[in-house]
Amino acid sequence: MRQLSIVVGLAAALALTASSVDAQIMKKGVLTGRILSAARTIPAGQPSSLFSTPSLGDGVFIVTQFCQSSPDVVFSSDNVDPVPTYPGPNGGCTTFTPGIALQPGVAILCTNNSVTEQSCAVTGIHSPK
Repeated sequence: MRQLSIVVGLAAALALTASSVDAQIMKKGVLTGRILSAARTIPAGQPSSLFSTPSLGDGVFIVTQFCQSSPDVVFSSDNVDPVPTYPGPNGGCTTFTPGIALQPGVAILCTNNSVTEQSCAVTGIHSPK
């Protein structure tokens, strides 16, 4: 039931965004491309950019997992409002299946709303055109 609510919440969040992204490349039901990951420690009360998605013409970046050391760390990007994540009371990871496709050239952001230093990480697949 929890997975269903994650999917429904994610679909609602994505439906509210006005931007669109090219179709994800799937082969035999699996995303294809190069796996990319980034992690960062974030000072208390600060936003931080993890990295920017590949530029226009270089394909699509699909976020497949976001990890946070605290539920007070928020995942978003330049063109997507905060994405619902369910890390548990002590942090954890949220997996997006098949993933969240982000437009080219946008920053993937972590915002630390905690009063202590926290960390976050994102993993995804760069699917070239």
